[in-house]
Amino acid sequence: MAGHSKWHNIKHQKARADAKRSQNIAKISRSIISAVREAGEDPAKNVKLAVAIERAKSLDVPKDKIQSAIKSGLGVRSEAELEAVRYEGYGPGGIAILVEALTGNRNRTAAQVRHLFNKYEGSLGSPGSVDWMFEKLGVIRFSISEDTSLLDKLEEAAIDLNAKDVEVVESSKEAHMTCNPDQFFTILESLKERSFVFESADVLYRPKNMISLSIEEDLGKKVNGLIEALEDDEDVENVAHAANFT
Repeated sequence: MAGHSKWHNIKHQKARADAKRSQNIAKISRSIISAVREAGEDPAKNVKLAVAIERAKSLDVPKDKIQSAIKSGLGVRSEAELEAVRYEGYGPGGIAILVEALTGNRNRTAAQVRHLFNKYEGSLGSPGSVDWMFEKLGVIRFSISEDTSLLDKLEEAAIDLNAKDVEVVESSKEAHMTCNPDQFFTILESLKERSFVFESADVLYRPKNMISLSIEEDLGKKVNGLIEALEDDEDVENVAHAANFT
């Protein structure tokens, strides 16, 4: 019976992972469609589209699906227009949380986000309540575990391309090149032309200061539960937070 139980758990975990991947791909498709409708099909002139395409690539979304979403964005618009919205609030313990969503029904999404904050003992704030605690950045991640000379090359490239900084994350053996959002596409394409291989690239909100929480303790579990619940919502695209789980 123990073997059967283990196999059942593995199947359940795989099914959950597959469902999560399908949900993320659906969200990215909607992001691409919305970005194209907002600012056109050229990622060089449309940062939102450039970001959405990079997110799609990080999930191994086939090129034909990406192109299909772009064509959908150029096509006849549906009655329910997608709208980018943002919510700010505090999780348990006063942890700042910023939620980006894409919705065809602003009232429905606002009600659901508020419900989740309340459920996990947080509170939805007013616009500007936590925005000042975050910085919007382009972040391009590189693995430096196998190439010790890569960091020097990245620092040289960052100077040449006028990027903001190159930061080393020792815990994950990564280097993060940061830039202003409006530089994102240009720097990304320049790095590709120079044959740099990166792990992922995104434009996101990053907290200026973080608060350490133990994932094993009650407060950490509650904050993590809220973040995961928000990320699982079908309208939510990104969740930025000031929690540093240990």
